[in-house]
Amino acid sequence: MLNNIIFLVIGSYFLYQGAIYLVKHSSRLARNLGITKFLIGLTIVAFGTSAPELFIGLFTAIKGTTNLSLGNVIGASILNITLIFAIASFIHPVTIKSETFKKEIPILLIVSCLLLVLSLDSVISKFDGVILLLFFAVFMFFHTRKYDEVTRIYHDGLDKNEITKKKLKNIFFIIISILFLYIGAKFVIESAVNIARILNISEMLIAITLISIGTTLPELSTAIIASIKKSNSLVVGDSLGSGIFNILFIIGLVSIISPISVPSRTIFFNIPALIVFVITLIILARNNKITREKGILLLILYLIYIGLLFITEFYG
Repeated sequence: MLNNIIFLVIGSYFLYQGAIYLVKHSSRLARNLGITKFLIGLTIVAFGTSAPELFIGLFTAIKGTTNLSLGNVIGASILNITLIFAIASFIHPVTIKSETFKKEIPILLIVSCLLLVLSLDSVISKFDGVILLLFFAVFMFFHTRKYDEVTRIYHDGLDKNEITKKKLKNIFFIIISILFLYIGAKFVIESAVNIARILNISEMLIAITLISIGTTLPELSTAIIASIKKSNSLVVGDSLGSGIFNILFIIGLVSIISPISVPSRTIFFNIPALIVFVITLIILARNNKITREKGILLLILYLIYIGLLFITEFYG
């Protein structure tokens, strides 16, 4: 048991470091290309900080334990809109732009509802995965359609050799980060499955709690740093982008590799809880700001959810 806990911690550390390196060097490359800060948060940083969930998903698909990936995505998505926003608001109130309130948050609500609909037959099939990936492709298209224009303008003022050198350096560190993510995912999955078996609890519970906390560490560190620097757009973009990315891309990709079996408790409790949290965020963000008081409320709601999760596991 102790060995599994140690490997879980080590695996989470490797996932964290891998994601941080991936975010750092991907973001540098993106900034060199002239991409806006919010778009970096919504796409590049969101992808990088979701890399642990992606590698966890790929490992579970290969090992045939895809419910771990689903639980991890649900748990991480809930953490992104509760704990992450809460901690960020404790440091500095989080401002949400009107455009984000009208577009990105409703999109997260729509994809969460889509996940529930696709899960109603107790399986997310390969066909369901294709649907999710198509939605992801549409989402990415509308949020990166100005990329070519911005890039062209920026390149006019840079030396091409300098750009090439920076690209090669970033690619090298991205490869290193992928290696870290691979090792971390392997350790986390194997240790988590063993812990669940030893404690005689569901893998879904382990995924929503322990694994999701471990894989959300990159988002948490990004939110803390961004809040200290008062970069609210990065906090919001990363949290919302990660949630959308997790559901559409990761679940879509994993289900295509290996269909995901969805337990009834997940259909009737965990996914609806995610939807309720998104609706709560919409209500709290009506005045375009998450204050410390609202952050405390989000934290309390998350703790209540975790409490109910354990109650339903042992007494449901």
